[in-house]
Amino acid sequence: MKKYTPYLLVFLVVFILGILFFRWRAANRPTPQITPEGISVENLTEDEAQSLIKGTQDYQEVSFEPSSSEPAMGSVRYFIKDGQLKFSAITQLSSKNDLDYVLWVRSLNSGDFKQVARLKLVKGGMIGSGSLSIQALPIEVIISTAQSPEEVLNQAVMTAIIPAPEINSGT
Repeated sequence: MKKYTPYLLVFLVVFILGILFFRWRAANRPTPQITPEGISVENLTEDEAQSLIKGTQDYQEVSFEPSSSEPAMGSVRYFIKDGQLKFSAITQLSSKNDLDYVLWVRSLNSGDFKQVARLKLVKGGMIGSGSLSIQALPIEVIISTAQSPEEVLNQAVMTAIIPAPEINSGT
């Protein structure tokens, strides 16, 4: 037994290091996003988000309608470029409570909910933005405290509808 003790100790150390490595690797691996079939949402680049927030481009705006008794106001600014709807929700919500507000979208054609972003508190209020294909239009933009799609409408704070773009006929 004495002649195997040095090998046993090395094997034990390598085994423990192997376990630690695999645990570290599993913890640092990105988790795949599960998206419903109807809507695919992408993040905006920093420049696109800033241009929507500052209003430096031609954009359209839709106001939010309050869905609860909580005092809130805001709007969704959006524009269409290269077959993509790029939008940003800018709101002034009550910051008294420490609720985590989430920006959701729902295609009025399919009814699937998709989480876009968690709203971030910035100088002008709370902001969240995203991008999706214009094929999903018209969509309903919802700000909710819900963390799962099943609870979105029950915990909705504000809603807005982005209509489908009008098709110009060449008459």
